[in-house]
Amino acid sequence: MKKFILSFFLAFLFFVNINKVSAASGSVTISSNSKVTVGTTFTVTVTVRANVNMSAYQFNLSYDTSHLTLIGDSSLLSVANPLDSKAKTKSVSYKFKAKAVGSAYLKISNGQFTDWLEDKEVSTTNGSKTIQIVKPTSSGNTNASSDNNEDYSKSSNSYLKSLTVDKGNLNPNFKKDVEEYSLLLEAGTESINVMPKTEDDEASVNIEGKVNLKEGENIIELKVTAENGSKRIYKIIAYVEEKNPIKINMGNQEYSVVKQTNFLKIPDGYSKEDYEFKGQKVPTFISDNKKVRLIGLKNSDGEYILGIIENDNLIPYKSLKIGDMEILVLPFPEDKIKTGYQKTTFDLNDIKYEGYEERKDFILIYGINSNTGYKNIYRYDVKEKTIQRYVENKSIISDKILLKSGIVVIAFILSFIVSTIYSSITNKVKTD
Repeated sequence: MKKFILSFFLAFLFFVNINKVSAASGSVTISSNSKVTVGTTFTVTVTVRANVNMSAYQFNLSYDTSHLTLIGDSSLLSVANPLDSKAKTKSVSYKFKAKAVGSAYLKISNGQFTDWLEDKEVSTTNGSKTIQIVKPTSSGNTNASSDNNEDYSKSSNSYLKSLTVDKGNLNPNFKKDVEEYSLLLEAGTESINVMPKTEDDEASVNIEGKVNLKEGENIIELKVTAENGSKRIYKIIAYVEEKNPIKINMGNQEYSVVKQTNFLKIPDGYSKEDYEFKGQKVPTFISDNKKVRLIGLKNSDGEYILGIIENDNLIPYKSLKIGDMEILVLPFPEDKIKTGYQKTTFDLNDIKYEGYEERKDFILIYGINSNTGYKNIYRYDVKEKTIQRYVENKSIISDKILLKSGIVVIAFILSFIVSTIYSSITNKVKTD
């Protein structure tokens, strides 16, 4: 008995130690050149590491704005990304430009990852980096590393101050740090005038004035060359609409199929894929699990929406997402409407949905589960803001089961009584 207790105690300590050893932990570190020349661009890489598999990660990167300039969108400095697959390491790279001599810092804050197995958030240690920015030597070189070679005795300013076109509207609105724009043009447009203006008078642009266009997608690249020879490219993706687009009716409205997808808001978890629709190859978006396919549509007012392709038919895309469950809400079939339920509407995240009210706090909706691709009736709890697949009332089901069980028992008893009576009569006849 003592040996058994001792063995149990040692096993307990063993598992406790395993739990201690396997406690989730991680770090967010910064790597880059330690020494760069003023005016050069260089790469900074932020790496998230964990001793367990991660399902998501996040961090904030801050930097010395008096010595460094970020090349790109500043919103990307705050990272909060899910991972498509398990991973223990994830890296994100940034481009910076050294703009003044001195010592510059880069810092990480709010480092965190989600433990894939435990599904809980774990804080990390946060790294930092100090970079020395030095003057160029008389020959224009130092031992400092950089991603390019430029003449720093001249201006390196390759930004545009403004960018306008005479037709349509650039999307998004022009900002000098944004280098790619979309432009939607009416069918039949053969050319546009592009009017760029450099921030530095000594810089030059390769395109100014009339640009000829063709139907469909046109890529216009404006190369801005700074005084010292450094370059920056701004891109306009100009799409001339087709003269005879695919027209379809959905509900009581006519739509045309969108082939220029830059103007669509595609939900997370979908990737672009060409698909043959109504005899033509068009761009669509397929869910990661291949269960749902979306297509871009535009109505007569120029508004863009998404449709769900189902057996070559279209259904308006309207997503109800709560937690890990996403339901693509469909019109409620008349043959599935439950007796006693009243049609109603409800709002969630500023989107209006239709359903059938069971009681004040419960509404039935009909839709596709994006995880499985199956259609079902779902029950939305307005008060708790939860959703689950609808099943018949359990008490009714229990009553039905009880009734059937009672009938079976009664039938058995009657059968036993009849059998007993029959045996008694048979025995009596034999005796007589």
